[in-house]
Amino acid sequence: MGQAKKDNIMVAKVALFFLLDSSKARVPENYGKQVPVQKVAPFYDSLSQACNFSKLNFPDSTAYALSLFKKPYTTDIMVVVRDLGNATRSQLINSSRQQLAQVLNVGSERFHLVDYQYRALWLSKGVQRQEFVHMLESFSGELNADPDLLPRMDAQDYWLMNHDQGFIFGGKNEDDFTRAIIFFALAQAYHYQFGLQINRLSASSEQSVEALMGLRLEALRFRAHYFFGNPVKPGDSDAFATYAHIIRSLDLVPVEQELARKINDIGNLVQAKQARAQAPGATESVWPERDRFRTQPNKPGPREVAPLAPDAIPAPRRRRWLPWLLILLLVVVALVAGVVMLDEGRAALPSWLDSLLGMVDVSPTLRSG
Repeated sequence: MGQAKKDNIMVAKVALFFLLDSSKARVPENYGKQVPVQKVAPFYDSLSQACNFSKLNFPDSTAYALSLFKKPYTTDIMVVVRDLGNATRSQLINSSRQQLAQVLNVGSERFHLVDYQYRALWLSKGVQRQEFVHMLESFSGELNADPDLLPRMDAQDYWLMNHDQGFIFGGKNEDDFTRAIIFFALAQAYHYQFGLQINRLSASSEQSVEALMGLRLEALRFRAHYFFGNPVKPGDSDAFATYAHIIRSLDLVPVEQELARKINDIGNLVQAKQARAQAPGATESVWPERDRFRTQPNKPGPREVAPLAPDAIPAPRRRRWLPWLLILLLVVVALVAGVVMLDEGRAALPSWLDSLLGMVDVSPTLRSG
């Protein structure tokens, strides 16, 4: 039983993913054997043409190098695959780091893992449950690991389990396992680029409009050219489902949504800064009024008029016709009053005076009387 357990452990391999800090280490040019990405991973052309994949075999391991995307988005990831054996997780990590430090020609003290340290377990043939639990505990560093709690997907020639530290692959074909490595490395690169751009946009609020527009354009260009919800071309249903299952532990969707919100926030900030620049020195309370006149270029806005000095104010024009109007009104009133008085007192006048008045054409009323 002990010998069988050892033999089964030897057929298990572990892949350790190292996301390189570009300021300290980059994938060497002409590294290892170049493998066309489109032959292993059926990505969309714009993506596969922007990715380089190569491998280099060592006596005790295989080191894969992936250079994803073009400048300024280039992301380098190294993957070391070695036998799981009886080594602990820390032993596997330390030995892989030392190996990569030699490959990348950097000192081990300068080798940096950045934020990522994921793993994948490859079982090239079936094992008993208890043996699998033992390997899972060695792989994850967990005690009492329960494989029944891991989401599983069964394809035609292999099966997959999603793990919060990576994934577990069961199958005999190395190409299938290699394709799974590329899928997971691409998802890591997405996650890394999204995080970088979110941080850049968040820290740029005080920059100029031109700088903000440049950062926003850079984030939009990356999403438009390289990001796919599922980068596998239609037609390969197993590969499509494999990618969707493998990346679950990375939670790409909420991170991508956060980036989309940040891009929108920066767009709103650019508009606000541009509006403020068009009204220098203005307070918010007068912006709407000025904007209203600014949107109507053919209509002049309100002009400010300087106050006149008191001695510069002209005197009002004299109304010379007013006295004559008053005199005319007084004459009319006097005539009307006189006529009324004559009409009432005519009967009391002597006959000779009445005859005299009859000869004078005083008014239509007197003449008719």
